Amino acid sequence: MEVPNDFGSGLPCLVNLNLSCNDFHSLPSLSGISKLGQLLLNGCRNLVEIPDLPQSLYLLDIYKCPVVERMPDFSGMSAHMVLSSPKLIEFPGLDSALNSGLILHMPVHNNLTDYLLKDSTLQGWTGRGHITLAGGQIPTWFNHVNEGAQVSFEVPKEIGRNPKALAVCMAYRSFIDVDSVFFGSCFICVINHTKRTSFFVDLMSPPACGGEYLWLGHIPLWEDKFNFEEGDLVLVIAKILRSDQFMVKKTGVRLRSEFMVKKTGVRLVCDKTFEGRLYYRYYPIPYGRALEEIPTENDEDFHEDYENDDEDDSEDDDDDDTNDEGDDNQDDDDDHDDHHKYITVQGLKLHVADIGTGSNVVVFLHGFPEIWYSWRHQMVAAANAGFRAIAPDYRGYGLSDPPPQSEKTSYRDLASDILGILDSLAIPKVFLIAKDFGVGVATLFSLLHPERVVGVVTMGLPIMPPGPRKTGNYLPEGFYISRWQEPGRAEADFGRLDAKTVVRNVYILFSRSEIPIAAEDQEIMDLVDPSTPLPPWFCEEDLAAYGALYEKSGFRTALQVPYRAIREESDVADPIVKAPALFIMGGKDYVNKFPGIEDYINSGKIKEFVPDLEIVFLPEGTHFVQEQSPEEVNQLILTFLGKHI
Repeated sequence: MEVPNDFGSGLPCLVNLNLSCNDFHSLPSLSGISKLGQLLLNGCRNLVEIPDLPQSLYLLDIYKCPVVERMPDFSGMSAHMVLSSPKLIEFPGLDSALNSGLILHMPVHNNLTDYLLKDSTLQGWTGRGHITLAGGQIPTWFNHVNEGAQVSFEVPKEIGRNPKALAVCMAYRSFIDVDSVFFGSCFICVINHTKRTSFFVDLMSPPACGGEYLWLGHIPLWEDKFNFEEGDLVLVIAKILRSDQFMVKKTGVRLRSEFMVKKTGVRLVCDKTFEGRLYYRYYPIPYGRALEEIPTENDEDFHEDYENDDEDDSEDDDDDDTNDEGDDNQDDDDDHDDHHKYITVQGLKLHVADIGTGSNVVVFLHGFPEIWYSWRHQMVAAANAGFRAIAPDYRGYGLSDPPPQSEKTSYRDLASDILGILDSLAIPKVFLIAKDFGVGVATLFSLLHPERVVGVVTMGLPIMPPGPRKTGNYLPEGFYISRWQEPGRAEADFGRLDAKTVVRNVYILFSRSEIPIAAEDQEIMDLVDPSTPLPPWFCEEDLAAYGALYEKSGFRTALQVPYRAIREESDVADPIVKAPALFIMGGKDYVNKFPGIEDYINSGKIKEFVPDLEIVFLPEGTHFVQEQSPEEVNQLILTFLGKHI
C-alpha cells in the first residue's frame, strides 16, 4: 500500500492520524495538515523516510520501524518522539528541537546516538525535554558521577546564586524483555542537606526495557523554592519505580526489582534560559521525611540473576500455600509486599494498595472503568505529603475476589467492605476521595458511619442523597446507562471484544463532552471508531494495566455496580453529609449534561445535602480529571486535606 500524494489536502482539521503496521516505503508531505497533533507509524517495517511535518505535531511514534534513514527538519519543534531505527543517518534540526523541548525516546543504537553522546553536542542543550538512549557510559561533561543510584556534591563557589537547572544522567540496566509493557516512571529526589529542604520529581518517563540505557534531562531549579547557594551539600537519588509494583502469585503478591541504576551523573547548569513546556511533576517533601523514606545508600535490591529469581518462584508459591494453612484470614505478610495486600472482608479477599506511613489516612475510591491504579498520581502525592494513602479494588474489580452472586451486589455491600478494611487495619478515621460511582459509595459510607469520616473529596459526580436514579427517563433509549441496565445486552456488547478494547472504548467515550447515546440499531461499543486515539494523557501502558486487570475480573460485577444497582431504594434516614467536602468537576465532563445536574450544582441545591461544601470547576477537565490534570487535582486535594487535619 502507498499513501496518495494528495493525502491530507482535504483534511485541514485532522488532529490524530494512525497509519501503524502498514507496508508503505514513504509518505507524502503532511505539513499542510496544520492541526495534526499525533502521527502514529508504529510497526511500518518498510518505511525509509519521514516526510515534512507540521509544527503542530506533539507526538510522533515510529517505534519498530527498523529501516528509517531520514527524518524531516525538526527545527523549533517540541514533540514527543519514539524512534527505534538502527539505520537512521539524517535528522536535520535536531539540535534546535532539543533546545525547544523535544522529548526523544530512542532505545536503539545508531549514528545519531554517537552524535548525541559526543562531549560537545549536548553541553549547550537548554531544552526542558529529556532523552533516552541506548548505552551505559555517562558523558564526561557530567562533572559529578558515582556508581549506583545516588551522587553527592557541594555547590562550588563559581556557581554562586546562578544555578538554573540540574542536568541529570542516569545509566540503568533493565532485566526484563525488550517488548515488555512496564507501568512506571523514573524519579529523582534532590536533598539539600545544608538548607534542610528536599523535593521529589516524577520525570513522567517510563524506562526502556531489555538492555542498558541512559536517561538525560534537566531539572529546573526555581529560586523561590529550590535554590542552591555556594557551599550547599546536595544529594541526588535516581530511582525507577513501578506503578504496578507487584506480580500476582496465586493469592499473594511479590515485589520484584527489574531495573538497576548503575551510575548517576549530575552537573549544575547556570546562566541559561530553558525553553519548552515543563514535563515533570514536582513534589516538595519535608526534609526529615525524605531522610526516613528515601534510601540514602546504593540500591542493592537486585542481588541475583533475574532468571534465578524466576526459578525460585514455584518454591515461594509452595511456601505461601504452606503458611496460609490454618490461617483464617490468609492475608498476612506472606501474601503481600509493603504496598499491596489482601484483606479478607465478608469472606472475600479484597486487594488494597497502601503507601505512606502518616497517621492521617486517605482512602481513594475508584469509578468505572477504573481500578486502584486510576489513583496512582494522587497516592504518590498524598504519601509524599505525609499521609497514608489506601486504594482498594472493590469486590469483583481488579485483583479482588468476585462475590458469589454478582447480580445481588449493592452499594451498601461496597460501603461495608470499606468499613471492614478500615477495621482490619485498625484505622479509626479517614478522608474519602471518590470518583464517578465511587462518590455513591463514599456518600453512603459517610451517612452510615459519620464518626469515621474526616472529610470527603468527590470528582465526576456530585454528592447526592442515596436512592434510585431516574436519569434514563429523560434521555433517548440509546443512553449508555439504560443499555447497560438491560440484562445480557452489555454482556453481549462487551463480549465481542477483549477486555482491553472495552476499557479503551469506555475511556474514549467518557473523555468526551457529550453523553454516550447509541442509535436504535447500534450498540454502545460501536460509538468508538477503532482508529480513534486514546486521550493524550492516557497512554498505552496505562491501558494495558487496566486491560490486564479487567481480563482477570471481567465486567460482571462492574455492570451490577454501578449500573444496575442505581435503582436501589435507600433506607438512610438522614441524607445530609456533615463532614467538610470538596467537589472537583471538569468543565468538559459529559456528566454536566445529565438532566438536572447543572441546576443541582449551580442553584445551591447540593448544599442542602452537603452544607460544608467547596466547589471547584476545572474548565478543560473531562470525566477523568484526576488522570488528565494530576498536578492541579493533587494541589486541590492536598490543600483541602491540610485545612481539615
